[in-house]
Amino acid sequence: CRGLEITFNPGVADARKALDGLDFSLAEREFAVAIGSNGAGKSTLLNAIAGSVTLDRGSIRLGDRDLTRLAPYRR
Repeated sequence: CRGLEITFNPGVADARKALDGLDFSLAEREFAVAIGSNGAGKSTLLNAIAGSVTLDRGSIRLGDRDLTRLAPYRR
């Protein structure tokens, strides 16, 4: 994942940036754990990877394949 940005309620007074330029990668057979307080963006990150939320910016790749614009059922 590269440069992930997601804002909830954009353009209004209570807009909230859930992810702000997040970069991360995993090698084959590697795993990671997302930890943080409530509202830190853990679920938003997983939903972005799954395609359940729309990215403001950034990309999601698997190897050399760009998954960013694929429908959730195709990921």
